[in-house]
Amino acid sequence: MFKIIINKNYPKQITLQKLLQDFSQDLIFDKELELQIKLEPEVVLNLLDDLDDFEVFKSKITFILNKNSKLDYISKPCKSTDKELTFEFIGSGSDAKVKILYLGKKDQTFNIKTIQDHKIENTKSDLIIKGVFDENSKLKSDNLIRVARNAQNVQANQINRNILIGYQSRVVTIPKLEIKADKVKCHHGAAVSKLNENQLFYLQSRGFNDISAKNILIGAFLN
Repeated sequence: MFKIIINKNYPKQITLQKLLQDFSQDLIFDKELELQIKLEPEVVLNLLDDLDDFEVFKSKITFILNKNSKLDYISKPCKSTDKELTFEFIGSGSDAKVKILYLGKKDQTFNIKTIQDHKIENTKSDLIIKGVFDENSKLKSDNLIRVARNAQNVQANQINRNILIGYQSRVVTIPKLEIKADKVKCHHGAAVSKLNENQLFYLQSRGFNDISAKNILIGAFLN
C-alpha cells in the first residue's frame, strides 16, 4: 500500500494523478493501485480521481480524516473499473462529500464498493452515485455506512440513482447500514429507472431529434 499524508500547506484542489506524481515520481502502476491518503487536522482537499489516465483498472483507496478535515472527492470513470473506497473518520468535525458519475457504454463493467466508516462523534459524510448505462454496460454498487458505538451526532447519507437506456444494461445496488450509536441521522436510497418518456416527448416537440433529446436529459441527470 502506498501512503500519502496531506498537511495544510498542500494545495486544496488537485487531481489524483498530480497528487501521486508529487509524492512519488517513481510509482509504477500495473493496472492496480492500493493507496492510503491521510488528511491532517484542518486540511481541506478537493480531489478529482483521474485514474483512467493511468490505465488503472482496479483500485483500493482509503481516506483517513482527522479533526475538522474536509474532503470533496469526485470520480467520473469512462472505462471499466473495479474500485473500493473507504472513508475513515477519526477526528471530530471531519466531513466528506463523495460523488461518482458513470456513463456506461458497450460492454463496460463497473464495480464500486464504498464504506463510510464513522469512528468518532460529530462527523459527516454524503455519498452520491449516479449512472447512465447503454448497450450491455453494467454496474454493481455495494455501499455501507458504519457508525461506531460511541460515535454520536453523526450525519451520513447515501444516494444511488441510475438510468438504463440499453436493453441489456444492468444495475445491482446494495445499500447497507451498520449503526451502533443512538444519536445519528443516517439515510440511504437507491433507484433504477428509464429516461422519462414525457420529458423526451416534450423536447422532441420543441424540435430536438431523438438523440439530442436523450443527450440533454442524460446531461441534466448527471450534472
